Amino acid sequence: MLLEENRREEFLRNLSCVCQEEGFGQSTWTIDLCYLLKRYKIQHCMYTTMIGVNEDYRRQGYYNKIINMGPVITLVDAGLLVCDLCKHNKLKAEFRRCFGGGYTGHYVLLVGYNIRNNKILYRDPALPARLCAVSPFRLKQARLATGTDEDVIFVFNNYR
Repeated sequence: MLLEENRREEFLRNLSCVCQEEGFGQSTWTIDLCYLLKRYKIQHCMYTTMIGVNEDYRRQGYYNKIINMGPVITLVDAGLLVCDLCKHNKLKAEFRRCFGGGYTGHYVLLVGYNIRNNKILYRDPALPARLCAVSPFRLKQARLATGTDEDVIFVFNNYR
């Protein structure tokens, strides 16, 4: 979603080759996204609470101000993130709240903040091209869930 349209189309056409060249496996890790950003010369900075692979999901508490640095890629527990505009994931989140459920890691792109409605605006690559909105509280729950390691990648404003 950060690439210009022609570069995005090129990337998608060559996805399997790029993944093979970068050494990606079946799942995507935050560091893999950083290598892709570097490959496409998008300046960024990654933050996490975990060095290496988090075997026991121990967490340290922190929450960064995210919007002023530029777009932010953040790892969330997909089952906890509900769009307040289109209600995507609402039923799944309600079932999970009632019956429990496992962690499902998913990356979203935070793109802005609506001060009037107190909503963080984001793009979800699993959805058709549209803008979603979530309360800071609900985003915090999804972002700090066990398994996320609180991973965020800040993309600098001059990335294009």
